[in-house]
Amino acid sequence: MSRKAALFFCLVTLLLWTGPLPSSQAQKQADGCLEGLKNIHVRVRLIVDSSAKGSDLTQDQLARDAEALLSAAGLQVVGQDEFLRVLPSRGYPVAALDIDSRIFKPGDATFYVFYLNVKVRQASFMSRKPVLRILAPTWEATELGAVNSPSDVRESAKGALKSFISDFKGENP
Repeated sequence: MSRKAALFFCLVTLLLWTGPLPSSQAQKQADGCLEGLKNIHVRVRLIVDSSAKGSDLTQDQLARDAEALLSAAGLQVVGQDEFLRVLPSRGYPVAALDIDSRIFKPGDATFYVFYLNVKVRQASFMSRKPVLRILAPTWEATELGAVNSPSDVRESAKGALKSFISDFKGENP
C-alpha cells in the first residue's frame, strides 16, 4: 500500500473509530431561493477509483433516480438540449442539479469510502452586469462516509435528493 493510501486509511479509520460521520448536511443559500423553480436539468459525475472497480453503481442509475424523485415532486426535468436552449432566457426558472460522487477502496479494506456532493445551481443575472448570466449555487448537500458496497452510495444520494425536495416543497407548497 502506498504511503498516501496508508495515510488516507488511517484518517478514515480514526474518523470511524471516534464516532459516526455526520449524515448529509444540506444547506439552502437563502430563504426563498427555491421559490418558483419549475425546470431542472440533472447532471451526474461518478468517479470510481481503480481500487473499487467492479462496482455495480453507474451514472445512469444515479441520474434516473434523481429524475424520478424530482418529477414526482412536481419539477419538470429537462434534457441537456432544452436546458441549453432556455438558459439564456430572462425570467425562465431553470436550474441544474449536479451530483458529484467519488468512491475509493482503501487497500485491503472491506469497506468503501465515498464523497457525495449534490448541488442545485440556478440561472441568475449579475446585477452589476445584467447581460452576464451565471449558474449560482442555491442549495447544496455534502456527505463523506464509509459504506459496505458502492451501491450504498445510491441510497445516500437519494437521501440528499429527498432533503432538497423537502426544502423545495417548503417554498413551493
